[in-house]
Amino acid sequence: SCSNFNNPSSAFMNVNYWRDEFLPSDSDMVLITQSDSILCHSFDIEKYRKFAYVGGVWNRFHPWTYDHCKTMSKRWARYVSPYHATQATEDYKLGEKVHINFPSVCTNDVAPLGNGGLSTRSRKAMISAIETCPHKSWSGISGLETMHPNCMGNKINEDLYFATVLRGTNAEMPSGLEASLFSVEMLWLEQTLELYGNSMTESERRNAASELSCDYGGVTFKNTSYTVPIGFHKPWWYQPHDLLHSKEVSEQCPLLKYTHVKSKNRYQQNAEETERQLSKWRKKKSTTHSRYM
Repeated sequence: SCSNFNNPSSAFMNVNYWRDEFLPSDSDMVLITQSDSILCHSFDIEKYRKFAYVGGVWNRFHPWTYDHCKTMSKRWARYVSPYHATQATEDYKLGEKVHINFPSVCTNDVAPLGNGGLSTRSRKAMISAIETCPHKSWSGISGLETMHPNCMGNKINEDLYFATVLRGTNAEMPSGLEASLFSVEMLWLEQTLELYGNSMTESERRNAASELSCDYGGVTFKNTSYTVPIGFHKPWWYQPHDLLHSKEVSEQCPLLKYTHVKSKNRYQQNAEETERQLSKWRKKKSTTHSRYM
């Protein structure tokens, strides 16, 4: 029962949800659209079918608490610590899936991503992640005290949980560009490219956007270009409301204006903090570049 979970989304971390809530004939791929998300237009879902999980890119500098790039690797190191001593024992049948060293993120278009409110997921990948690193309270798997005592505590959102475990197990994940074309919560495509890089040419990026029916750099707001994605998940938490309600954004995502009220509220503080952190990062990057010229 969903009432057994402190948050309905926690049910996603239960292995039985992905097994029992679907028919045998159902697709392995699931599109999650929470009530505060919106699709701007139709898209070819086959473009994303190969990925274990696709969700919007997170800002490296979370407006409230932590650095995503460091947090994910630190969590993974803590989760897999028992494998150092017992990886080969009978208790750890899933040990061959686990990689002690967390893959490098936040560089070369490998971005911290996985916002869950608007996301696509492979049910097989979700089950594999839960079996590899079960949540102590929500996984629906017994015997966790002996199987994997350090894997997962209570205080974690399901999207960060899956984003971390799937990266740690080398599941196929999208690039920062591919994820930003799918959904925006914290970062627009252009901000993702600035923070995490991308080796494609401008023409190749434009073609990649066009294949997903997105207009690359199609919005200009205060002399800055933005690419409207396939959809949004609560962007008003992190983005300027004037931008979200601009004529150009509204033309490309007509229903977005109905998902929130344009106002100067507490969420706008997050947008301002996000821009402050980006400005700080740009200044640091510029100083480091100048030092080695």
